[in-house]
Amino acid sequence: METYYHATASELVAGQVLGPIVGLSNFQKRQQAAGLGWLEEAFEARRPSGCSSRLGALFATRKIEEAAKYILAEPGFRQGDLKPRYYRVTIECPTAGPMMLVGYAARFQKQNSTQNDIIDEYWHPSHEWRYLEYFGPTITVEEELTAPSIDRTVGVSLAAATDFSLARRLWPPVK
Repeated sequence: METYYHATASELVAGQVLGPIVGLSNFQKRQQAAGLGWLEEAFEARRPSGCSSRLGALFATRKIEEAAKYILAEPGFRQGDLKPRYYRVTIECPTAGPMMLVGYAARFQKQNSTQNDIIDEYWHPSHEWRYLEYFGPTITVEEELTAPSIDRTVGVSLAAATDFSLARRLWPPVK
């Protein structure tokens, strides 16, 4: 089984199986509070068979630096109130999608055709996306790791910016 990386404020132990989450994840709750609950519903409505549902899923990345980039941008971590912990994990039969497209699709709420194209690209990437999220109903903790140095996350910021540029070229914002 392949290795992935998961970041959280929780203390976890090797062998612990997390998930599935009952209800919405913290990210999805924040989306809902921000008036973006419809977005997960839109992704779910276009989810192909054989792909894990984002609802109740646990997420990870392929590099520890990607997990750090994600968690350090989250509320609580961004302000320094919460301390992230990093884990090497496995996911049985993970689904992968370009992380950038989740937020990008929200920009096209009133343009269903464009939004559907973005969501379809998320589920079946046909372009070279550099920053992917991997998820499934459960993850198994393999070991806790030390935090990566901040300078190692710079490359992830560049990958995220490259993905954003690609999304803007493929689906230019309506003026």
